[in-house]
Amino acid sequence: METKHLVFVYGTLRKDERNHFILNGAKCIGNRAWTKGYLYDTHLGYPVLQENEEGTVYGEIYEVSAAQLEKLNDLEGYYGEGENNYYERKIQVIHTDTQEYEALLYYKPNAKSSMFKELIDSGDWITFLANKRK
Repeated sequence: METKHLVFVYGTLRKDERNHFILNGAKCIGNRAWTKGYLYDTHLGYPVLQENEEGTVYGEIYEVSAAQLEKLNDLEGYYGEGENNYYERKIQVIHTDTQEYEALLYYKPNAKSSMFKELIDSGDWITFLANKRK
C-alpha cells in the first residue's frame, strides 16, 4: 500500500488557486481547516505562514501520495531538513469543525522576515484576494 501524507495548504495550492493542479487526485480531508500562525502577503503573488501561537491561518487539508509530496517539495523549494530551503516543512496540529489532525505544512522561519510584507488580518488568503479585487 502506498504511503499517504496529510498536508495543510493555505495559499496558491487551495481549491481554485493557480497551483491546485498539483493536488489533482488528492483526497480533500477538510476544506475548512485552520492552524496557529500568522499569514503574510509577500507581494509576489503568494502568501507565507509565520510560526506563531497567537494567530490563526485558514486553509485546507489534503491526503497526498509520496509523488505529490515530492511535487509540493519542489514547488515550495524544500530539499530536506537542515538544507538551504526556501520554505521549511514541519508537522503541526490542524483543526476542522469535527476533528484535529497532524499534517505537514510549509512555513517561513522568523529569521526570513523580509518575506513578511503585509499581515493578512483575516488569516485567509482567499478572503484577502477577494477583498483586494473589490
